[in-house]
Amino acid sequence: VAPPAASRAASHASGEGTRKRGSFPRPVHRIRSASIATAAAASLDGPDAVWRCVAAVLHVGNISFADADEQSRGRGEAAARVAPASRASLEAAAALLEVGPAELETALVKVSLHTASEVVEMASSCEQAAEARDALAQALYELLFMRLVDT
Repeated sequence: VAPPAASRAASHASGEGTRKRGSFPRPVHRIRSASIATAAAASLDGPDAVWRCVAAVLHVGNISFADADEQSRGRGEAAARVAPASRASLEAAAALLEVGPAELETALVKVSLHTASEVVEMASSCEQAAEARDALAQALYELLFMRLVDT
């Protein structure tokens, strides 16, 4: 069970409560980022939790993106992937957040479109992936801040 501060931060980061009934579906990469932040909040116990969260925010901020291979672009998709040069930052952030590197990468480079009846997952552009990265860093920073204020 996530602490109250974590649930408030995840709710804010995901945009919960801000979507009006009957509005159009929207890409919700922020919700994935918030779910990773919420999962990380559960692991933020112990004396080194603050330092691990700070390190995770810094590593997440170092993740950069590149265009995917020619095969993906040939289908007209604006696909992004984690740049090889920042793979070490991705793995370090995943270890600090206690999630798998593949799960973290998927949260950053895939966009989910939630409709009334289904969830459609699409490849994101480099710009969208950078927005997801920034949303995750913001959610983690907010969790850290709320933890420090609540203590």
